[in-house]
Amino acid sequence: MICPTKRLTVGYSPEDYETLDILAASKHCSKAELIRDFTLQGLKGELNANNIDFTTTIVREQIKNIIDPLMERMIALQAKSYYEAATASILSAETITKFVPLEYQDDFEAVYNKARESAIKKAHLKEN
Repeated sequence: MICPTKRLTVGYSPEDYETLDILAASKHCSKAELIRDFTLQGLKGELNANNIDFTTTIVREQIKNIIDPLMERMIALQAKSYYEAATASILSAETITKFVPLEYQDDFEAVYNKARESAIKKAHLKEN
């Protein structure tokens, strides 16, 4: 009785792909057979010092391929948040200074600085 199988597509860097070619040729098998054997050995806990470095490289590459786009997205969102917060802060300050009478503007600056210091403390950031 033949057990049904499922397919999985995995991407490799050009260097890793070339290493797979070399290893498969040295073992006289296809890359698919080589990767399948390594995967099964890993699942069975049969990896040894000869192939653990190779497998580790592949796993790290795959994790990096998954994490990098997420990190780029998080950085972009953080930058967008920074720009929006800075814009809102500047807009608020400019609006208030235009509508607050001159004799009260010193008080406004003190309140603004106090609020800023409080926000920095709450965000656990050090003022540069």
